[in-house]
Amino acid sequence: MPSDHPNAKWPKRFMGLLGDGKFDEAFERFSDDVVLTIPGKIQGISGTHQGKQEYRQFLRAVVEGSAGTFHGRVLSTNGSDTFALMLEAVSAHHGDIGFDEEACFVYQFGSDGLIHKVDAFLSNVEPLERFYAAIGPMAGPAEVTDRRSWE
Repeated sequence: MPSDHPNAKWPKRFMGLLGDGKFDEAFERFSDDVVLTIPGKIQGISGTHQGKQEYRQFLRAVVEGSAGTFHGRVLSTNGSDTFALMLEAVSAHHGDIGFDEEACFVYQFGSDGLIHKVDAFLSNVEPLERFYAAIGPMAGPAEVTDRRSWE
C-alpha cells in the first residue's frame, strides 16, 4: 500500500476538516450507512456506530468525555483502491490522569468510492478505559470543532 495513493491522503484531510469544523465536508466521502467499530468498554465510545450521525456522536463523546482534552495527531497514512490506513497518536490528560497511546484506523472504500467501514485498533485500550471512567463524571460540554483535538 503506497503512501502516495489518493486514498492514503484521505485520513489526514478528514482530520484537518474536523479540526476546521467542516463536518459536512469531512463526511462527504462516507456512505450514509458507514459502520465504525471501536474496541473497549468505554460507554458512548466503544462498540459499533452505524451511520454518519452515530459517527458524529462518537466524535463528540470522545471530546466531551475527556473534558475537552482529547488530542489526535496523524503519524502516517497508506492507501490503495479499497483501503486507507491511518496511524494516529491519541492522548488526553486531566489533572493526574491521562493516556498517550497509538491507534490504527482502517478505512474501507466501496466500488462507489465512498467509505463504508472503519475499524479502529488501539495499542492498549485499558488506559483509555480507565481515563474515561474516571473523568466521565467531571466532563462537560466541549466543542468537537476545537482545532486542538484534531490534526
